[in-house]
Amino acid sequence: MTSQSLIIAVILLICIVGFEIWRRYQGQTFGLLTVANAVFALNFCVSPLLLMLLPGTRFETGPFGHKLFMLPIAETFGLSGDDYLKASMMTVFAYGVMIGAYTLVFRYKRLAPLDSAAVRVKWLVVLGSGLALLAIVALFLYSAQFQMVSYPAATQYHIDNAFVDPFGIVKMMKYGGLVRGGHLDASLGFLQVIIMLGVPAMMMLSTAALMSKPVWRWVLFAAATIAWLTVLARVYHASGRMELTVILTMVPLAILLRVRSLKLAVLGGGALLIFGFLMVLARQNFFPEPGQGIGVMVDALAINTGRSIFFLFNEFAFPFPVSANTLQIVPEVIHYRYFIDVPLAMLYMLPSLGGVDAWPEMISHIHNRTVPAMLPYDLISFGFYSAGLIGVGAAFAALGALLAVFDAWLAPGTGWLGQILRAAWMMYLPFRIMYADPYTSMKTGFGLIVGTVLILILAELSKRRKGGEP
Repeated sequence: MTSQSLIIAVILLICIVGFEIWRRYQGQTFGLLTVANAVFALNFCVSPLLLMLLPGTRFETGPFGHKLFMLPIAETFGLSGDDYLKASMMTVFAYGVMIGAYTLVFRYKRLAPLDSAAVRVKWLVVLGSGLALLAIVALFLYSAQFQMVSYPAATQYHIDNAFVDPFGIVKMMKYGGLVRGGHLDASLGFLQVIIMLGVPAMMMLSTAALMSKPVWRWVLFAAATIAWLTVLARVYHASGRMELTVILTMVPLAILLRVRSLKLAVLGGGALLIFGFLMVLARQNFFPEPGQGIGVMVDALAINTGRSIFFLFNEFAFPFPVSANTLQIVPEVIHYRYFIDVPLAMLYMLPSLGGVDAWPEMISHIHNRTVPAMLPYDLISFGFYSAGLIGVGAAFAALGALLAVFDAWLAPGTGWLGQILRAAWMMYLPFRIMYADPYTSMKTGFGLIVGTVLILILAELSKRRKGGEP
């Protein structure tokens, strides 16, 4: 790492912070671009500072006594200062393209804000109930395979035989880390994707509840809660901190987006930030033993606050060295992919009828063999894997355009449906900057993407129906 990379990181960080302050003075609302700015700054501005300034200090060790994982990873890459300088210049290019595309699309947008109040309640109830039923059935079918699995009392995965778990859901949740780590085989993986349809089901049913009479309101709220719990069980099983945080904070964030009081918004936002901070500190043992895991997380934050803060930054730091490495191995080691991984990801989403997928390798497979520690790849890497500098420009132009579209369509004042959609997309789309694998993105966002398309159709049908009335 050279001082030039450090200077570029500091200047870009100042520009991002200054840009967000300017946007607030201009009266622009907190939205997807704000989150994207924060994620980009953590990934590509704070990361170089950590890699250069932390080694040799007491903060290179995290709150759990282990060295921050990015430092040995960077050593393993063995990149030169010029390699990091090239990556730093690429981050400036990528950010400029994203902001340029956002500004252009937002200025010349032709998309009216979502009028969720115009969508018929009956449509929301029927469609939401259907999606919820699909999600619940998929959960029961998937969890049934865990009924006969058991572990001895000496392990943290033990469940007493007297415990009643007729559908295997508790075991499914407790053994999720074993499945994720490859220590336990699980079939019917495509059902996990179907379960995510509970996300739009919860959105539609809760919106219908708010628009219904008191008698039906609580019935629909109960149905929305069941849909949400169905998704929560699947996400907990997947043992992903990011997904779990999104599901747990989606509704509170949507409520905050509707709050008119600045004080309440600040207090609520602070509480969500602290919760998110705690979830970053969660280790894999949190999932089989959540009670014990929460105690460890709280102790780490209270006793080793400084180390915990750097640990948080470290968790967001991998995209910079990964992208720097990508720039060195493409196209000599890994040839350009020309965005073939997008349709390949769709093919891999299909149920495997023959038991073994015969599709060509995705870049994630090649990346995992090439990059140590199974690190995911970021959007700069995805773009460069696809078509070099042009690919990076195309990827960030697409992201900037999508951020603008959702900030315009789900603007403040678009009702509960608009705000819960806004909260969900706010926690999904900007994070594609650091998690850019098309397959993973489609799998985790399946319910949200399908639900958004269905809501678009409902809104359009409502508009035409309203326009046809005398």
